[in-house]
Amino acid sequence: MTIAEQVYTIVQSLSEEQASEVLSFAATLQQRDSQPAIPEDEAQVRWQELVRSTAGAFPDFPSLEEIRSGYGEDGPRESL
Repeated sequence: MTIAEQVYTIVQSLSEEQASEVLSFAATLQQRDSQPAIPEDEAQVRWQELVRSTAGAFPDFPSLEEIRSGYGEDGPRESL
């Protein structure tokens, strides 16, 4: 028995709602596999562009100086 036949046999015993979920899941898999993958370096560039494009989008967001103001001075560190 092929995998498609096994799936068909199982789906026949499910309720309409459950069978609909199986169909939706199969369609999602089909769509996901038909879309070309974005190369990692291109995805990184897109992410960086997205982050840069949101700069200043939150006018009430505290500045770096405001965030660090409550922490005081750094302690002395050993040289390496």
